Amino acid sequence: MNNLPTPRTQAAWRTVEKWTQYLHQGDIDSILLLFCENDNAFWGTFATHMRHTRAELRTYYDQFLDVEEITCRISDYSAREITNDIVSFTGIYEFDIIKEKGDPMTTTLARFTFTIRHDNIDNRWMFVEHHSSLMPENGF
Repeated sequence: MNNLPTPRTQAAWRTVEKWTQYLHQGDIDSILLLFCENDNAFWGTFATHMRHTRAELRTYYDQFLDVEEITCRISDYSAREITNDIVSFTGIYEFDIIKEKGDPMTTTLARFTFTIRHDNIDNRWMFVEHHSSLMPENGF
């Protein structure tokens, strides 16, 4: 679908674009600043438990980004404005990962739901919910 019909939705989507950019760069500090400090529900693609704070998110990204190379391509998504200050995105993305130098690239298909809220104090859009899971191999 890939529609961003309003300026609010477009502004919220820029947070997702920054997340993918920082992910490619392996910039964990910048990734963490895209999340509300202590008001998160975070399920990483390869996570075994939910995380809620930036400190907890750091433990996930320290492991997730401990690779030679990673890229993320969002292939499809849809957007919904929940309120003037909350936008939700759901879709599909692919991670291309090279774990160690010389290893072959593996591609992992996953689905996501991101909820992004406008912080009126800092005047920026931030993740409050990040849920990602591997696509089932034998889904219907």
